[in-house]
Amino acid sequence: MQSELRDHLVAYFEEHRTLVEAGALQLLLSERQPLVLSQEILERLAPGSPFVTRELVESVLAAHRTEGGPSAHRPPPRPDSPPGRTSPEAPGPERPDFQLIQEGFSEPPKQHLPLQAYGDLFRHRYAALSRLLKGRPDLPNQRPIAGLRHSSEATSVVGMVRTVRETPQKHHLIVTVEDDTGAIDLFVPKDSPGAMLPFLPDEVVGFKLKFSRDPERIPRVEAVERPDVPAHRTVHRSTAARRTLFL
Repeated sequence: MQSELRDHLVAYFEEHRTLVEAGALQLLLSERQPLVLSQEILERLAPGSPFVTRELVESVLAAHRTEGGPSAHRPPPRPDSPPGRTSPEAPGPERPDFQLIQEGFSEPPKQHLPLQAYGDLFRHRYAALSRLLKGRPDLPNQRPIAGLRHSSEATSVVGMVRTVRETPQKHHLIVTVEDDTGAIDLFVPKDSPGAMLPFLPDEVVGFKLKFSRDPERIPRVEAVERPDVPAHRTVHRSTAARRTLFL
């Protein structure tokens, strides 16, 4: 029953072009009428926000406790009751665990399209990971893809992997990467260090490039840097307490 209700809630938010976080979904499932609460959350959702967060659900629940707490609907004391005591509340009709709402919803705004939400997520992810690669000494002279020019100097670029294909005869790699300014094909020799690890779609990678004298040839990858801790960095303890959250 719990899994069916969970799937129903996820499908309900998808119908309204909205994504719900796992923590928010867990809070909704703990309520007696999660669908009624979901309707109110969608009404309170800020325009242009395609996500339902745990903080939003907690704020709605807090508003319920403030507006309709236990004392808000307490009946007045009976005349024959002793001072300081109130009569017990009459038991009401048993309510179902949840109420299925099938009508009464308006068409969701167009800015809540999941495709736009995923696009914003990937742009934020690229911006966060590319910052880890900027300033690396092994990636000199970094430039955006649109600003790349044939040069005898070492040039670097940071981009998100779009596609990876293999040449039919010598099995070299052609990696297509993109950033906010454009896309470019890069040549990775099969026996080079950069080809030792596979390239995954949508991963953010830094490339050190070497241009050929022939302007028709695509740049050759001399080195590859990924946004992890460099192997040559010295490990030491921090001087102050730190906390890290992995998502």
